[in-house]
Amino acid sequence: MDQIMNPFSSGTRLRDMIQAIRACKTATEERSVVRKECSLIRAAISDNRQDYSHRNLTKLMFIHMLGYPTYFGQMECLRLIAAPGLAEKRIGYLGLMLLFDERHELLMLATNSIKQDLNHRNQYIVGLALCALGNICSTEMACDLAPEVERLIQFRDPNVRKKAALCSIKIIKKVPELAENFVYPVALLLREKHHGVLLTGIQLCIELSKVNEDALEYFRKKCTKSLVRALKDVVNSPHAPEYDISGISDPFLHIRLLRILRVLGHGDTNASEYMSDTLAQVATRTDSSRNVGNAILYECVETILSIQDIGGLHVLAMNILCRFLSNRDNNIRYAALNMLTKTKAIDGQAVQRQRPTILKCVKDLDGSIRRQALELVFLLINESNVKPLTKELINYLKVSDHDIKEDLTPIICSIIEKFSSDKIWYTDQMLSILSEAGNYVKDAVWHAIIKMISSSSNIQGYSVRSLYLAIKLSGHQETLVKVAVWCIGEYGDMLVNNIDMLNIEEHITVTEGDVVDVVENAIKHLLFDLTTKSISLIALLKLSSRFPSYSQRIKGIITQSKGSLLLELQQRSVEFNSIIENHHNIWSALVKRMPVIDESTSGQRRDGSVSKTDMLDLFGPTYPSIVAYESGLLTIMFDFSKRPGSLETTVIEATFRNKSSNVYTDFMFQTAVPKFLELHLEPASSNTLPGSGTITQKLHVTNKQHGKKEIKKSHNDVACLVLNFTNSNAGRKALGHILSKIYVRDDVCIHHSNIEKTSLLAQELQVSLQTIKESFWCRFCQLAKILLQNCKSLSSISFLQ
Repeated sequence: MDQIMNPFSSGTRLRDMIQAIRACKTATEERSVVRKECSLIRAAISDNRQDYSHRNLTKLMFIHMLGYPTYFGQMECLRLIAAPGLAEKRIGYLGLMLLFDERHELLMLATNSIKQDLNHRNQYIVGLALCALGNICSTEMACDLAPEVERLIQFRDPNVRKKAALCSIKIIKKVPELAENFVYPVALLLREKHHGVLLTGIQLCIELSKVNEDALEYFRKKCTKSLVRALKDVVNSPHAPEYDISGISDPFLHIRLLRILRVLGHGDTNASEYMSDTLAQVATRTDSSRNVGNAILYECVETILSIQDIGGLHVLAMNILCRFLSNRDNNIRYAALNMLTKTKAIDGQAVQRQRPTILKCVKDLDGSIRRQALELVFLLINESNVKPLTKELINYLKVSDHDIKEDLTPIICSIIEKFSSDKIWYTDQMLSILSEAGNYVKDAVWHAIIKMISSSSNIQGYSVRSLYLAIKLSGHQETLVKVAVWCIGEYGDMLVNNIDMLNIEEHITVTEGDVVDVVENAIKHLLFDLTTKSISLIALLKLSSRFPSYSQRIKGIITQSKGSLLLELQQRSVEFNSIIENHHNIWSALVKRMPVIDESTSGQRRDGSVSKTDMLDLFGPTYPSIVAYESGLLTIMFDFSKRPGSLETTVIEATFRNKSSNVYTDFMFQTAVPKFLELHLEPASSNTLPGSGTITQKLHVTNKQHGKKEIKKSHNDVACLVLNFTNSNAGRKALGHILSKIYVRDDVCIHHSNIEKTSLLAQELQVSLQTIKESFWCRFCQLAKILLQNCKSLSSISFLQ
């Protein structure tokens, strides 16, 4: 019985613990079993029981994989690594790779044990140490153990050489400065006949070439011929069962050799010329009927396109990609499209020749292939082929499903906007998109259409007539309705009277009633949103001036919106009815055509040159001056400017103008701001404010949360203005006047009458300023403190003595 319950006896093994954990029906039962096992393992470690220490560590590793803490077993792991036997070291190194990581502080205790094992006579122990070092190597360990690993690259056993090469990759990534030490040993690995060693040597060579230019040049001179010879041997090698996969000898080595040749041949004509014949042989002799052959062909194409074009190799590569595009496998077609996208920058003309095949992929049912093909089509379009390509895409848009329209519409809109030199062509194409897939058009697109029409007076009549005909056929496309109704409101008279007819147009007859019907249908459509109905109401208001005979009918349509559930429509309806009935003097001015949008101004706003998150950007990009305070005695002006290259800092120049003839001395300006604003005040230009004179002072306000915290100016914000001068009668009058003008929030109250009485009392008794402070100032400071705690933005601007 004791033998069964004791987890450290030979009767209880890892499988018994796993079965016990799997038998648990709840998480609580599992935690109980794990807690009991951990307690017994901890007790065994404390008692230094070594009979089954390796078994205890395997249990801890399983518990660690379940997500429970196992830190108490780390020292036991290090002890097993230092044990002399292979069985203990095997479990110890496995625990080291699982329970530790390269950032662990205890890892340095394993450095000496790993170094000794790297020099061990047993090749299996050496392999264990190399595996552990390759997995959890830290920077310090890489520096200390790099010489041992470099020596093991030339070890007698191929398995050790293979593991040493993989461990070297980890060391180079940790300490790139050590790369030069591995250049010569790697050159020896690239002459290996053992496929596993050659694979790891090639990968190490690639990593060295990435971090060291001298190593790359050395490999080009010394190793290109041997690597090309190795690739030729693999291609022509007879059938070998140990390396054969689907009839191809070692495709993994094929791919690795092609990748290293790609690195060596890139930008080097001599290396590219030497490997060209072998690459052509790979491209023509590889069987493409199976995925293994297609993988090799893909790597071969990428290598050919990366090196210099020798002997028409690029044509051969493009032919392979064309075959890939015709393949039934979706993965192969996607890979081909991805490769063609990369090739566009290398050989655009060659990719253009594959345009018909690429357009077929646009119609593919697979969404990923369709999107990749659309991206490639967008790259292929230029001034010479934009019109036929756009026409073909729009024709396909007409017959495509809804999910395809969602992908296709934004791409076509981008193409048209990019190559819209002809405004009539732009209008026709956009009109086709709005008619077929208007609900998938983004707001920015139809905004741009309206802006283009408003700025092009020669096509306004053509546009409104085309839109009217389109809306009669596709009235369910809401975005089309928005553009059409806006244009009808602006240019409805041009539609009815056929003004500015173009030669390409046919004469149409449209009455004023027909135009009003179109707008009325848009307002009454149940599925249209608030924006569409608001545009329609504005269009009716404008048409009421352009079509006087229909003004009463239009008024009736507008009046119906008074009962709308949407508050915005109610408000617009009431306002527009009031304009029609009571404001004939401003009616015609209100319904004039919209002015042309200024491109520079709108572009500046779109580019974000004026950040909305900056406190002082509320005043616009020109930073106009504002009157911060004005009374019969004093005017305060604020001028704003920005530091070049520092949008978060605003410079405020305050100008204090004395309107009276009195001279005020001992001038001082104080202000308080919220915590996320940083304030710096420069000295004032003077401490005396002469009669009818001015004083200036600069403030530097820095928003530490620029771009994150938005500061808004509202009616609840507080600005406390206080003037405190010398103890002259005029100063006391000013004090009473200014204090009586203080504006506060609703939850804080300062009675103006009390302020005035205090000031007048001080004036009559001719008391000193100190007396005013004692009698009134304490109360004012209490109120000001409440203001500072409750205000949301600029807390206080005060002028104190």
